[in-house]
Amino acid sequence: MIITKSPIDSRVPLRRRAWSLVGVFAISLGATLLAVPGHALADPQTNCPAGSAGDHAFKMADLGKCVYVNTDHGKKPTAFETVDYNIYCPGRIPVSDQLKQAKDIGKKITGGELIHDSEGPGINPIVSQHNEAGLTPVFVDTPHVFHYGCHTGSGNGVATHIKVRVKAVPKSGTPTNCVAFGSQNGDIEVGALMDREYKCKDPMIHATQRGGFDSDVKKIAMWLLANPPAKTPSLETDVAKAKKLGGKICLLQTTDIQCAPCTWSDKLIVRVKTVKSSEACPAGSKQVK
Repeated sequence: MIITKSPIDSRVPLRRRAWSLVGVFAISLGATLLAVPGHALADPQTNCPAGSAGDHAFKMADLGKCVYVNTDHGKKPTAFETVDYNIYCPGRIPVSDQLKQAKDIGKKITGGELIHDSEGPGINPIVSQHNEAGLTPVFVDTPHVFHYGCHTGSGNGVATHIKVRVKAVPKSGTPTNCVAFGSQNGDIEVGALMDREYKCKDPMIHATQRGGFDSDVKKIAMWLLANPPAKTPSLETDVAKAKKLGGKICLLQTTDIQCAPCTWSDKLIVRVKTVKSSEACPAGSKQVK
């Protein structure tokens, strides 16, 4: 008696082999996803902060669990220069939305929030390193945000590596190296408008430092108007000159760096109006004291 296999029976081994290949492909794909940009593998022990287990979004409540590891090239804070701090946080910090959350984290840590280092919690390397050098850290940017897979005692997890870039400025002194340069329209006179150009370098001013009167650009402009020029400290300040004339200086919102578009700029245009000391500054401006 001759027994023949039906076409369906003959395909069973092929189906099993196909499903086996699918499983291998899925494992391979999962490993690849952690190896492509945005999912870089990191040391699973050293750089896996507490709270990394599982795959979840970063919570601002976990900021204190972020871990400082080192600075790029071992740099130390130096006046008017930038340093990149390598910090690792639990969960996924979004890399979209123009890195908004990463910048918020960078600003908070630069401002003094306590995090971890290899020795334990309750430290802030950015503030402490700048204090030791007699400097103040100013947040600049978070130029690098990277997710990576790691392993904790609770199992596999995901964390995020961010670089927090800060600029060091002297605790007492000009916030940046800016010297009056080029064109000047008007002067410090009651009722007059004035535009003054400054050349700023070492470092130049970053585009993220622009904004309202609480921004670095406006603070630098106010400092320059309220302090004597660095190279000629015997000269009278603009604020003192206005006071002698019975007036006060109002910084205009249009004060800004020239940047169209750019990342760094060495040109700062300071725009002011001098009014009588008894008058209010124009709407949208702020008195320089």
